[in-house]
Amino acid sequence: MTEAPRRGPGGLEVRWAEVDGLHLRLAVAPPLAGARSLFLLPGRTEFLEKYEDVLAELRGRGFRVASLDWRGQGASARLLADPKRCHIDDFRAFQRDLDALLETAAGDLPRPWTALAHSMGGLILSERLVAAPRTFERAVLSAPLFGVRMDPLTRVVAPGLAAAACRLGLAGRYAPGQGPEPLAGDEPVGNVLTSDHARFRRYRERCRAHPEKTLGGVTWGWLHAAFAAVRRVTRPGALEAVTTPVLMLEAGHERVVEPAAIARAAARLPSARRLRLPGAEHEVMMERDDVRARVFDAVDAFAA
Repeated sequence: MTEAPRRGPGGLEVRWAEVDGLHLRLAVAPPLAGARSLFLLPGRTEFLEKYEDVLAELRGRGFRVASLDWRGQGASARLLADPKRCHIDDFRAFQRDLDALLETAAGDLPRPWTALAHSMGGLILSERLVAAPRTFERAVLSAPLFGVRMDPLTRVVAPGLAAAACRLGLAGRYAPGQGPEPLAGDEPVGNVLTSDHARFRRYRERCRAHPEKTLGGVTWGWLHAAFAAVRRVTRPGALEAVTTPVLMLEAGHERVVEPAAIARAAARLPSARRLRLPGAEHEVMMERDDVRARVFDAVDAFAA
């Protein structure tokens, strides 16, 4: 089932699609003469309204953009009765969401296609690059989730604990330390996303304006599925077989995903370039103006 498009965040046309019985919110930019095509794949908890500044920047640089709210977040259908729980049973389900976006936008976005994926979106895109490297001509991974930032002991025991919790029927329960509050807490202690406090406040204002689109912490099921996706992507020979040129954007002050895991993945990709952004927090696209300029200049040149 597909509904008629309507105007949405960043001037994009919102289109709805049914995938696995779930209502998904997709968005495609209206025609722009001579535009280059870019698919923006967001991270965990994110929703289209968060990316209004990014969409304006990309469109101002001559990109025609398509994006979405992944299942379980934003305005797309939630997967549990408690809409604040970030949950998924299997990350491979996100590939069907991506398929829906590509099918919806294919007639509007001419090739070549560039994908720009952030955090969790980077892990989802990496699975696609491994399985079907010709889907995109270029891929940009912004602070990709190749590992959750944890202390060494937790990193060792967490995969086993998550698997055990799911076997015991606790997949839909919050993992320890998680709850209904979003990752982006109040400044200064709760802000691990950006060193640009004005942009952080604007993001928090958007969350307050759209509380029904926000998301809290992760479940045991989400953790178990994320660990499994990382294992699939990083298995021997997987990344080495990726033929798509990749640009890796790395935050110099990363506190959400694991920087060492990103470096290891980049070293295994045959056609990867790395751009390290000193002092930047996890959300490099909503950082200070000087950092954002480096990010979008690099994306611009890479997509060219």
